[in-house]
Formats: sequence, C-alpha cells, structure tokens
Amino acid sequence: MTSLQERFSCKSCGECCKRYSITVLPEEAKAEAELLGIAPEEFISNYCRLYLELFPMNPKENSLVLPQESLPRRIAEGIESMLGKPVEEHYLVLPMIAFRKNEYCVFFDAETKKCGIHSAKPAQCKLFPFISIKPNPDFKIMYPFCAGLREMAETKGNGAYGMEHYAAVRAYFEGVKENGFSHYWPSLPEGGVALLEGKTVCEISKGEFAQAIGALE
Repeated sequence: MTSLQERFSCKSCGECCKRYSITVLPEEAKAEAELLGIAPEEFISNYCRLYLELFPMNPKENSLVLPQESLPRRIAEGIESMLGKPVEEHYLVLPMIAFRKNEYCVFFDAETKKCGIHSAKPAQCKLFPFISIKPNPDFKIMYPFCAGLREMAETKGNGAYGMEHYAAVRAYFEGVKENGFSHYWPSLPEGGVALLEGKTVCEISKGEFAQAIGALE
C-alpha cells in the first residue's frame, strides 16, 4: 500500500508559504547558501530575519528561561499591551533564524508558483503537510487550506509524522543551551520579530535580540 506522502501531489498554491514563517536550522542555512552560490553571512543578511519565540514558563533548571526583567523593554511592553495585563515572571526564550516574509516567504515566486530553493528547502517545508506531533492526525482537518490534501480521499495518518525533524529542533535548542546562540549563528540579520505563543508581539532590532539572548549565554 502506498503511503499518504506518495499519494500526495503538491499544487504549488503557495498557501503554506503565505501562512507560516519558516525557521531554519544552521546546517539547512548552509546548504541553501551553497545552492545560491553565496556565503552563509550574505544569505543570513539578504534572506533571513531574527525570530524570538516566548512562552510563559516556571524557571526550574532550564537556561533558556529568563526573568521578565531581562526582556527588552519593547518586548515587555508589547506583551503587556497584547494581554492587557502585566507580563509573567519568567519566559522560555527560543531564539531562531527565519526566512524573511512579506505576503509570502521570500523564496516563493507568486507568479511562477515556484520555490527558489526547492532542492535545499528546510525539512519543515519538505515534510509539509505531513507533519504533526499528534498521533494519527487527519491532515485534511489540520490543514484545510491545502489544495493537494483536498484532492485526496483519505488523509488520516497512522502514527506520528515529522518526529525526526522535531528531534533535530530539540537537539538544536539543547545545543544553544550548552554552547550559546552565537556558536551556531556567528552573524545576525539586522532585525526580526518577537512572538508570544505563536502570536506576533512586535518587531525587534538586532540589539534587542542580542539583549534577550545575551542573558542566556
């Protein structure tokens, strides 16, 4: 019996490239820079942005958890404005690099419906729409906007999907805790965005990003 992935046919509609911000792991960024024939530093500068995800969390023994007073003022004020209440005492801080995005991902051409780095695109793009931390998901329900899924009669998965990618992401954050963010990203984009539980809080500068992750290193 063929798998869901084998029966799936991407329609290149670009909806996933429009809806999601794509984060990239260090080795993926190197491969994409090589595909474009540019240095990793140029790739980061030209095509990427800072991406800082925050989640309220008890401190425990996790070096990626910061007290709220370590957050840059603009982020703290943005969270307070978003929630309409004072910020929490501690936040899990997940520092990443993501592709720039306007209406679509920077690499998606809306006219030709093609990805500019298709052969070296990140794992989350290669896996989509078959990626879920939930067992036995129905992907058509999870991603109703996906034109390829809408053409499939059966879209219910058997087991978990994308766990190898999730393991790689976990290993990356463990490495950041152990070695620091700059170990993996010696150069940074000029600006980016801070998010609280997936919702945009505010745009941030390289200095504000460095302030936040500086308390982690």
